Amino acid sequence: MLRTTVGLLYSNSVLSRILPQQARQIRRVNLTSLQWMSSKDIMDPSASNTQDFLLQDIKSSRDTTQVLKIVGIHHKIMNNRHVMQSLKCLFELKKSGKCSMTNEQIVNSPDFIKLCKRLKSQARGITLNDTIQALKTVSFVGVPASSTIIQVLLQLIRQGVNDLSLHQIIFLEFMMRNFDRNPLVDALRIAFPLVFEAQLSLKMAQDDVTSLAELLQYACKKPLSDSSINIIIECLEKLSEDIDVKIAKSVMWSLCELRRPLPSYHALLIHCWNVITENIKQCSYTEIDGLLSWMVKKVQQKQTHFYHEGFADSCVRYVVDKDCGFEEGTWILRKLTRLVRRI
Repeated sequence: MLRTTVGLLYSNSVLSRILPQQARQIRRVNLTSLQWMSSKDIMDPSASNTQDFLLQDIKSSRDTTQVLKIVGIHHKIMNNRHVMQSLKCLFELKKSGKCSMTNEQIVNSPDFIKLCKRLKSQARGITLNDTIQALKTVSFVGVPASSTIIQVLLQLIRQGVNDLSLHQIIFLEFMMRNFDRNPLVDALRIAFPLVFEAQLSLKMAQDDVTSLAELLQYACKKPLSDSSINIIIECLEKLSEDIDVKIAKSVMWSLCELRRPLPSYHALLIHCWNVITENIKQCSYTEIDGLLSWMVKKVQQKQTHFYHEGFADSCVRYVVDKDCGFEEGTWILRKLTRLVRRI
């Protein structure tokens, strides 16, 4: 009896070790042969190695109606990647003209409304850059600034305002220029220049002349301190050899925007005038006329350091060489005459 009991206990202990091992082997064999996507996989793609067919369908859309149709069918299972890809496709298709819908039709579309609701529900899970991209798309298709979705996105930007890059600040200011005023929009418009100035020396790309020209353009239009503007000017002066005619025109427009003269920019000003004068054939008549108008205006304001004889002379040659016409030539001549009287 004792032997029988011991034997049974032993056999049970062996089986208890063998059966789970066999079960695990069976599960491994079965699972590796299955390739399917559950709703959990769709909601959290990182949890699965399976292919995201929904994301591919959105990317392959050839028209805004196709994107919205996919959204209408699958909006309940869309994660933030699907939402952002849908917005990206809508923006690109609309911008490229591959859109059979007007802005009003898009905004009032039930499927677009579903997309906005999905975006709102997942807004806190997207990055700051994606928040800006989402704001760009919904404002581009005509969603009013007073709408709930734009207010949600602006609120997220307000919370992350100190993490914005300098160029993100510039872009947001530009994008929000036509937004109707409200407390949140006003608060951001006040905050952007303050954050820009506070972060300038830390985040500025000192070896990128194109980036510096863009920063100067923004800085000269805002009530920034002289020291902040001088930081950008000094960096541009160090990269003067990299300044081409396009950058020179941008810098010149920026310096013209300054309401107060800064002695520190005189060397940069002269260099940019020289670059423009040497490459004046690459400029349009409108650009030449505009720059000459600024020169006249600044000289009339007794900022005579803006006068550049070489550029003034090259304007005359430009009109003749380009055969700009009698009326255009007359306008240039009148401005030069006013300029001579002030020098």
